[in-house]
Amino acid sequence: MHEWKSPSADAGPYGIAIAPDGRVWYNESRSGLMVMFDPASAKMATLSIPTPGCVVRNIAVDAARGRIWLALSGTGRIGKIELR
Repeated sequence: MHEWKSPSADAGPYGIAIAPDGRVWYNESRSGLMVMFDPASAKMATLSIPTPGCVVRNIAVDAARGRIWLALSGTGRIGKIELR
């Protein structure tokens, strides 16, 4: 087993999904960021969620369309990340 630190010091990780390419996506609920972790390279990248104050509790992978769908809890919105 191996652990990696999340990019933000006070991340509060929540919601997780694995994309078809093996990259792991999760939400840092306290920072307003989505994090992409590539296990092959052990590198992380972040994307800001454009809707302030939301927490992504649920993530769904749409492999056929190359997307990840986000439930932006507390805002009445959904979000989409294009993987291609």
